[in-house]
Amino acid sequence: MNNRNKILGYLGFAQKAGQLVSGYNTCIAEMKKGKVFLLIITDGVGENSRKKLVETANANNVSYKLYGKSEEISKAVGKEGKGIFAVKDSGFADVIAKQIEILPEGEVL
Repeated sequence: MNNRNKILGYLGFAQKAGQLVSGYNTCIAEMKKGKVFLLIITDGVGENSRKKLVETANANNVSYKLYGKSEEISKAVGKEGKGIFAVKDSGFADVIAKQIEILPEGEVL
């Protein structure tokens, strides 16, 4: 299994476990509550939204990754049309972040 499939699998597991939220407003709110360990921003997110998300993540000590195609990830987690995902479990967040970090440079935004 390649790393991209592993990442999608872990995100799917996090969703099934209730440890993944999606959407701009939901992710912002969860970060402000201190419940997010990893924010994933996909290629489908606009420049202004991306900037606001990164600022909010930094202000709340949340690590973030610019990764993936929104269609691919939202399909994998059963949330069509989403481009922003927040992982609320530290274990899932650590594993997913490590898998993203070992991807070849061209596969990360």
